[in-house]
Amino acid sequence: MPLHKDFPKDPYVILDPILRWFPAARKRSNTETSPKVATKGKHKIAIKVVDIFGNDTTRVIEVKI
Repeated sequence: MPLHKDFPKDPYVILDPILRWFPAARKRSNTETSPKVATKGKHKIAIKVVDIFGNDTTRVIEVKI
């Protein structure tokens, strides 16, 4: 991850919050997908829910737009 151009070299300097969390371009992982515009018609949507105990449920529903 690249550092901000004004990031200090001294490890003991108190950082400004702007410099702490610097957004950087990163590659998308395999689990992320880009948003898509839904067209008219029938589509299948997968919904996955994981509860606090780690149990997961996946449902595929069909929706009409």
